Amino acid sequence: MNQAQIHILTCVYDDGYLATRRDNPVVCTSAGKRLVLHKAIRDATGCELTLLSPHPRGRNSPYPLPEQKTTFGETRQLFSKASSRRKIRFLTDIISYAKHVYRHTRDGDILIIDNYEIIYLIAVWYCRLRGRR
Repeated sequence: MNQAQIHILTCVYDDGYLATRRDNPVVCTSAGKRLVLHKAIRDATGCELTLLSPHPRGRNSPYPLPEQKTTFGETRQLFSKASSRRKIRFLTDIISYAKHVYRHTRDGDILIIDNYEIIYLIAVWYCRLRGRR
């Protein structure tokens, strides 16, 4: 039987990710302590982690952002698509992120919510609604 994977729903990112963006998003100030947290979880469980993240807001970006694979420290990180529609971006990004989380998880996987933000809660709720246990 396959072992359950651990997915962390978070929006941390490092300089490697920032180098891929043209619109200069704000710097993530909690990256250092998150590296230590992810290493502790990985060491305690013996499982590889996957970070499922929405793209951080850019400064006046008129461009949509595609799904993106990168690493945060030693951890694989997958970013969901981001919309460029100004008036409804918040709503479309929440829906896109929920679908992203559902696509990359399966029954029995462990989802850890890094911060209690509405986008992560809706993503977990969407997975439960679609039948993930």
